[in-house]
Amino acid sequence: MEQMSMAQKKVFDAVVELSEELSYSPTFREIAERAGLKSQSTVYGHMKKLEEKGFVEWDKSKPRILKIVDTI
Repeated sequence: MEQMSMAQKKVFDAVVELSEELSYSPTFREIAERAGLKSQSTVYGHMKKLEEKGFVEWDKSKPRILKIVDTI
């Protein structure tokens, strides 16, 4: 499996933490706030790369449907 960049790791960690805290998938806004990012589109870009690398899966047609495939 391909490695994450530092920015992708920050987003991934935010997803894992929020998923555990909330008991459901976080929104991109919540992920951005936790990761210290200003733009949801930046989160989307990182999430897309994380999906390509096999770390997460999500149904883009539905909100809050995010699955963590591989924890580091």
